[in-house]
Amino acid sequence: MIPAPTAPNHHRLVARRHRAQAARPLLAVGGSMISLFGVGLAIGSTFSTLDGGDFFLFAGFGLIVSGALLAKRHAAGAWTYMVVFAATLLWSLHDSGLGGSPVGYRIAGPIVMLVMLALLIPALLRWSRTRTVAVLAALIMATVMVGDLPAGSGGQFTGPALAVSQFHNAQTNGVLQ
Repeated sequence: MIPAPTAPNHHRLVARRHRAQAARPLLAVGGSMISLFGVGLAIGSTFSTLDGGDFFLFAGFGLIVSGALLAKRHAAGAWTYMVVFAATLLWSLHDSGLGGSPVGYRIAGPIVMLVMLALLIPALLRWSRTRTVAVLAALIMATVMVGDLPAGSGGQFTGPALAVSQFHNAQTNGVLQ
């Protein structure tokens, strides 16, 4: 008996099909988690007395849409989350001024979800691991750099040099004795 000839790419196609089938539950669980967080954020924003409740509602709906698209294996889910992440970063910078711990606290949760999304991207977009790690590293580095910017004019200190000069000026003007 002679074996049937196979296409040269047959083994690669079978392997790709198996990876796609394995990625389905992973994307469904990850997308569901993001959507559930969005539901919690949207519901919490309606009862919140904090400033920015409207933004939390917007971000919650964005996360719901992003998670639903990810669960259905649509690449638009990743891009939707990136838009929500960028809006959150801009809102945090606008609301608390440049830099300082308030920005870090506000974007800690979105960064965790960004890492989760980065783990889902290879299954979703068929990116290589190297490309995914490079993009994730660039996003986190950019976010950390923005979070480490000196505080704006609303902050008490904008850096150690300013703190020393303010102390020196207070001492020279007789405020500190």
